[in-house]
Amino acid sequence: MSRSSDVTIFGATGFTGQRVAAEALRSLPPELRITIAGRSSSKLQALAQQLGAADRLQVLGGVDVTKPESLQAMAQATRLLLCCVGPFRLYGEPVLAAAAAARTDYLDICGEPEFIERMELRYSAAAAASGALMASAAGFDSVPADMGCLFAQRAFAPPAVPSSVEAVISLSAPKGTSIHYATWWVHCRVSLGDPGYLFTSVMLVQCAATLLQERQALLDSVGARGGVFTVGTLFRGSSLLQRLDEHGVKFSVVGSS
Repeated sequence: MSRSSDVTIFGATGFTGQRVAAEALRSLPPELRITIAGRSSSKLQALAQQLGAADRLQVLGGVDVTKPESLQAMAQATRLLLCCVGPFRLYGEPVLAAAAAARTDYLDICGEPEFIERMELRYSAAAAASGALMASAAGFDSVPADMGCLFAQRAFAPPAVPSSVEAVISLSAPKGTSIHYATWWVHCRVSLGDPGYLFTSVMLVQCAATLLQERQALLDSVGARGGVFTVGTLFRGSSLLQRLDEHGVKFSVVGSS
């Protein structure tokens, strides 16, 4: 099937979608064809002008979650769909379903566990059958935790492996004491700037770049033709950690015993 776009950002005129579009223009290779999609063509065209990318961005208006045919047309026209339309429990399922049916790879910024688990249950078989690679929460809600867990796992010298991982989020923390546990441990840190929408955009776009450029390696890593995965499962054997580090999401070992 011929695809007219490499990456389509659905919901591009929304609060997060605008930032994802700007980050995609900044970070993705210039030869990639980027489409911004949504309901209003005029708003999409205004966004393209605002971003100074009217010549580079393709605009796809008239796409509405209540119009399945518009979602199908969007999904069939692109290699990778980035969904920024929420709340996902209300609007997300038709978009993911259209991508799974069209063999279109899919990432979103969902932070709703019930939706994520329900989509994996309902659509993993369909995605595997069509050959689509799909993952939710490819932003702040999962990338630091999932990829930080993989980073911590790799910090142990073989053959040692972690028996458990604890994740803590802190925006600011007072100084205090630490307790030495009677076992081996590695303390890792994931550092980034704005923990919300700005770095969610960075993380989503770097997940997109990784999927586009390393798709076959991801398929080999998960051992399947396709499916609905978590971020950590889908990107565990990829260069995503390095890409995130290069774009301001820093993973480091703080200490060990």
